[in-house]
Order: sequence, then structure tokens, then C-alpha cells
Amino acid sequence: MNRSLTVLMDGWSLVYQPNSPAALHLLALLANHPEQAKVILALPGEAPDWLPANFSLLIRRTPDNVAARLLWEQRTLPELAKQAKADVVHLFGMHPALFTSIPTLVSPAEYPEAARVVGFINRLRVSLSAGGMARGGSLLWPSDLPEAPAQTRCLLSAPVSPLVVEEMGAGIQAELARLDLPETFILYHGSAGEEELRRLLEAFSWAAGPLGSEYPLVVLGLDAAGRSRITRLLEEYGLESRVRLLPLVKPGVIPEIYRRSTVVFHPDETPAWGGPLRLALATARPLVAGETALADALVGPAAYLAALTQPRALGAALITLVVETDLAERLSTAARQRAARWEGLTFREGLWKVYCALQASAMRQS
Repeated sequence: MNRSLTVLMDGWSLVYQPNSPAALHLLALLANHPEQAKVILALPGEAPDWLPANFSLLIRRTPDNVAARLLWEQRTLPELAKQAKADVVHLFGMHPALFTSIPTLVSPAEYPEAARVVGFINRLRVSLSAGGMARGGSLLWPSDLPEAPAQTRCLLSAPVSPLVVEEMGAGIQAELARLDLPETFILYHGSAGEEELRRLLEAFSWAAGPLGSEYPLVVLGLDAAGRSRITRLLEEYGLESRVRLLPLVKPGVIPEIYRRSTVVFHPDETPAWGGPLRLALATARPLVAGETALADALVGPAAYLAALTQPRALGAALITLVVETDLAERLSTAARQRAARWEGLTFREGLWKVYCALQASAMRQS
């Protein structure tokens, strides 16, 4: 077996989407990476001050827009991979380069709305990415989820997120004080897509009256475009006084925000890796989520699931968990038990085998 290899990881989300599932999964992966693998992070800008300092960085300044992201995926990352003499490129969205000789591994950690085709550049991006997957991209799929896609290379159990187990230091306490969170609140930490935000607000509007002003909806993780979108929708739904938008926060603060919430509300699809459902389980919070095959497999009895097509049922589920505290506590206990199965050693060993297999396959084909 090879004793070492080099992995280039796509750090776009760390710079531009630090509260996204991709960023949170990448941080968990960095904390649970195989010791034999040399990890190099490719970043489109300066490294955030919260990023662990024990990894090599390759920085190629790239603006945050769709055209620049396409160039980053199709040209910049392959160039940086060659510069780093990488054996494997590890991505966190389904966007591998079409023309590259270096094996690519994808941990899908994006919401479905991220892949929707709107505009010529997005259509081109989706087309090139599909070609990249067909030419040899491999998927890393969680073993606790069904419906593994055809390109799946390996099933691995979820790693423990370092954000969940870290002690709350003075910096996190100061950040929480600055946020001035309500004493009780419903937490949404999900997609910024138009369809998803409309579903969120329609469902919450059914619960807002019965719950009263003591349980506002707190929205976490939206970028500038998402904040602009939801601000417009709040006016349309007449919910401006009942919803509070948080700024982007340091990832280490996110688990504490979860822990302080009354209920986590996720009326969305769920990413395979790094999404709010996993974080709600890890922090043992009562959870209302949209009923999908992936959500059902992931949370089991640790959440109240309701159909995504029935906003009234989703709102009723919120009311139920706020009012019926015994049920909320049972869900928290079930969440704690499910998350207890996650650990890092099995993940590290499995990931190392995947990296080695990809390297060996590339050597045979060269």
C-alpha cells in the first residue's frame, strides 16, 4: 500500500460560503483526514482567521460570481492540482473538471437548488460538470443514506464534526453576545433558493399566529443574494416582524446557535454531507424536517417529518414540538443516540483506502 499521497481540496466554500453544508463538511473532513495524506487547500481568496493553520494553502484570487466559479472549477483547480502534484482532487459539489488527468472524488454537499439551470453560464457549468463526472468522477456517499448514485466509489459512515465537540471559547461567547439571540426561537439553516424560501415562509406563516412573538424564526447562513431574496419575500408574506436574519458567522459559532434554538426547522431537501439535519442530530435538537427518502433514513425516529408539499402540516409540526415538550425531549434523546454512532477512525481508514484506490487506478491507466 502507498505510504503517502497528496490531496488537493476545493476550499471555495470556506471563503465565500462559510456557513454552508460544503464548508461544514470540509471542516469535519479536515479534522478526520487520513494522517498519511498530505492535504492542500485551494482557496479563491485569503484564508479566514478561523481556518486550522496546519494545512498547506494554494491561493488563486477569484471573484465570487457564476462565470468565475465556472473558470475556477474547469481551469483553476486542474492547474493548482498540477502545481501541487496532487494525486487526488477532492470536491464538495458535483462539478468536476471535464479535462483533467487527476482523479476526482466528490462529496456531494450542496442543496439541489444549487444545480438548477438558470442562464447560459449555469447551463454550461452543469453540462461541463456532467461530462466531468462521466469521464471519471467518483462519489463518496454516506453509508447511512439510501439511493447511492451510480458513480459512487465508496460508502463511508459520517465523521464527527470538530465544531460540535470543541469547547466554547471566549471568541465564540463574544460572537454569541454580539448576535443577541432571542431566548426562544425556531432556527432555519437551509437553502437560499426562491422555491425553498417560499416553502419556509408559507409553512412558518401557519405556525406564527399560534406560537406568538415569543418564537420568532431565526434564519442563519444566507449570503447577500439570499438575504435580498428573503427580504423581498418577507414583505410579500407580511412576516417582517416575525423573522430575524443573522449575518454569516464563524463556523465554530453554528453549533451553539443550534443548541440555543427551541426547534430546528428544515422544510427542504437535504445534502448528502454536512447539512442541517446532521448538525441537528449532533447537537440533539428537536427537529421538524421535510419528509424525503434521505431525511427518513438519516434521522429515523429523531425528527418530526412532514410532507414538503404540505406547508400547513409542516407548520403544525412546529407547533406540536413547541407545545409538547415531552415529545421534543424524546426526539432530542433519539438524536443524541443516532449521532453517537458517528466517529472518526472508521471514516479516516475508509477515506484513505478510497484515495489509494483512485491513485492506483490512475497509475494503471497512465
